[in-house]
Amino acid sequence: LFGIIDTGQIAGIILSSYAIPVLMSLKFAILDTLLICAGSIFAALIIQFFVSRNPQLTAKAFTGSRKKTKNSGFMQLFKSRYTLLITFFVVFSVITAFFVHYSFISITKENYPESENFAAFLGAFMGTLTIFTVIIKTFLYGKLMKTYGLKLALLLTPVLIGIFSAIILISGSLYGFSVGASGFIFIFLLLSLSKLFAKSLKDSIEVPSSKILYQALEPDIRYDVQARIDGTVNEISAFFSGLFLAGLGLIVGINLLHYSAVLLIIVILWFFTGIFLYRAYKDTLFSALSKSKG
Repeated sequence: LFGIIDTGQIAGIILSSYAIPVLMSLKFAILDTLLICAGSIFAALIIQFFVSRNPQLTAKAFTGSRKKTKNSGFMQLFKSRYTLLITFFVVFSVITAFFVHYSFISITKENYPESENFAAFLGAFMGTLTIFTVIIKTFLYGKLMKTYGLKLALLLTPVLIGIFSAIILISGSLYGFSVGASGFIFIFLLLSLSKLFAKSLKDSIEVPSSKILYQALEPDIRYDVQARIDGTVNEISAFFSGLFLAGLGLIVGINLLHYSAVLLIIVILWFFTGIFLYRAYKDTLFSALSKSKG
C-alpha cells in the first residue's frame, strides 16, 4: 500500500508540474489554476470519505493488535545525547532547505520577471526534480548504502550544498550577481543545482537514511521519538526558519550573497553534527546489541 501511495503521489507531482508549462503556453491564466487545485482537493475529499467508510478498513484499525510504547515526552529528546544530535541534524536540514529554496525562488524571479514564464519554469523544474529523485531512490540509494554506508548518506547533502554556496560567494563577489552582471547566469545555475540536489537528496537519501538512525533506539521509545522529531521538531524548525528569513529580510542592505554566507555557516554546522551523529549512532547501536546479547 505504501508503494501504491508513493507512486500515486509521484505521478501527481510530475503530471501537475509539466502541465503548468503546457497551460501557460495555451494562455491559461495563472489564477485559474486555483480552480484545478480546488477541484483536486474536492476529489481527494470524496475519495477519503469513501475510504473511511470502508467497514473492513475500520474494523482492522480498531481490532489490530498494537504494541504499547513508552511515552518519552518532548523534553526527553534533549536529555539523551543521541536523540539530541538527531534533533539538531533535522533542525539544520530544515533551515538549509528553507535558505536554498528562498535563494532559488529569489534569483529565478529575477531571471523570469514575467509571471507566466516564472510559473512555466518552476513547473518544468519541479517535474524534472521529481524524476531525478525517483531515479536516485530507485537505482542509486541501495548501491550507495551498500558501498559507502550511512556516513556518506548523512554527509553528502551538506557537502554538496556547502561547495555550491562557497562557489556562489566567490563568483558573486568577483563577477556580480545582479541581473545583467557577467556572473548572474552562473549563480542562477548554481542555485538551481543547489535546489535540485537539496530536495532530491533529501527525499531519496536523507529521509530513508534517517529511518535507520531510529533503529538504534530502544523499541519501547523508538516510534515515539521518531514521531516527535519527524513531526514536532520538523514543524517547529520550519516555523523558526521562516522567522529567521523574515528577520534577515528586514536588515537594510542584505542581498543574495549574505544569504549564501549564512547558509554556508549553517551547512558547516550541519556537516559536523552529521559526523558526531554517526559516531553516536555506532555507539548506541553497539550498546543496544550488547544488551540484547546479554
